Amino acid sequence: MAERTRQESREAFILHGYPYRETSLLLETFTRAFGRVSMVARGARSPRSPLRGVLLAFQPLALSWFGKGELRTLARAPAAASPPRRPP
Repeated sequence: MAERTRQESREAFILHGYPYRETSLLLETFTRAFGRVSMVARGARSPRSPLRGVLLAFQPLALSWFGKGELRTLARAPAAASPPRRPP
C-alpha cells in the first residue's frame, strides 16, 4: 500500500496539461528525483486562479504536491528562480 506523502518545492517541468472537469487540470510532470508524476491541479482553470498563467509546458517550476497512489494533488507551483542546471 502506498504511503501518503508530501513533497515540497521540487524542481519540475510540466510535460502536458489536460482539462479535467470544469476548473481543474490533469498534469503530466517530470522531476529529477521522482521521474514522471501525474497530478491534478484543482481550480487551476478558474478565472481567478493564481495557477492559471503559471502552469505552462516546459517552464521550470518548483512544485509542491501531496497524496498517495498514481495521481497526486498539486499544492503550490511558484515559478523557479532559474532553470535547473545540468550536472557536470
